[in-house]
Amino acid sequence: MWTDSGAGQCLPTGVLTTTKPAIFAPRSDRAFRVDFTPIAGASSFLAMHDAPGIQAHMTRRRTFSAAHRYWREEWPEDRNRAVFGACANPRGHGHNYALEATVAGAIDPETGFCMDLGALDRVLDEAVVSVLDHQHINHVVPEFGPGGKVPTTENLLAWAWPRIAERLPDGVRLHRLRLREDENLYADYYGGEPGP
Repeated sequence: MWTDSGAGQCLPTGVLTTTKPAIFAPRSDRAFRVDFTPIAGASSFLAMHDAPGIQAHMTRRRTFSAAHRYWREEWPEDRNRAVFGACANPRGHGHNYALEATVAGAIDPETGFCMDLGALDRVLDEAVVSVLDHQHINHVVPEFGPGGKVPTTENLLAWAWPRIAERLPDGVRLHRLRLREDENLYADYYGGEPGP
């Protein structure tokens, strides 16, 4: 049964009786009864879901493998090695990256999605994965070539953000990007804005 809380909210009240086993039942072979009443201020899922513009965040993880080298052309070799250590090796080094993209949008009342997952996969693959997977980042992305930015995790996120954001459908926005170089290192990026 649903009752009006007096604040325009439709809330469940009543009694549930079942013979199905549950972890809180005294014995699984006996019927039990649970009385429930609404908590003040709570709203029902149905009332909430029918409200326009309910926002949700969804995160999708995509992986790729790539190599990079940390090096500043204008610095002498000893400074590059002092600052970047083994990351300054001439041939570079590789990672199995994991890119996590969190998008925000209104929950579609028909599909229940804030964004179609297949569409998000296509955006991430087109904007980042297909460009970087099994590549040497310094050689395939001009921004990270000689005289360009150092392809750190942070700089890769700043490069990827506009590439992903511009491909999202109307009504969906990019909330956060997280890039993991390995299980011990990741960076978060919020489009240049402070994090939450």
